[in-house]
Amino acid sequence: MGAQGSPSTRALMGWMDEHGMLPAWLRAWPWEQWEPGWAMEASPAAQAELVRIEEAVAAFLRTRPKAEVYREGVRRRILVAPVATVADIAADSQLAFREYFRPVDDAALGRRVRYPGPFARLSATPLAEPRRPPEPGEHNRRVWGELCGYDVEALGREGVI
Repeated sequence: MGAQGSPSTRALMGWMDEHGMLPAWLRAWPWEQWEPGWAMEASPAAQAELVRIEEAVAAFLRTRPKAEVYREGVRRRILVAPVATVADIAADSQLAFREYFRPVDDAALGRRVRYPGPFARLSATPLAEPRRPPEPGEHNRRVWGELCGYDVEALGREGVI
């Protein structure tokens, strides 16, 4: 990533070095000057270097739990983000603190379900609270009839909706 990415990359290399996983050939890498180009524009030699670097970084990251990589990435100012599973998102402490998931009564299921809430909390212009998804055909009359101008009864008789 050249000069703009070098502080992050150097922090990652330092972390790898602390765990004895920084290959000798990467110790003096000129991160500030190294700009292999975007994936499609990289020369074959630059692409080969990139693959070699990625393999070294991947070997290190495979030894660390995902939560540690994220935590250390934030602490060390490394440009990194986890790929979250559904379980990760459901257990996320920041989302819990923000009360992101909201209980919604779902009559079709006959129980309360946790739904994602608004992505932001705006005091002057609050976003809508979550609600259950519509049942199949629940909004046919409004969508097909009112918005599109179709005869909903005729479409029903013909088996279209």
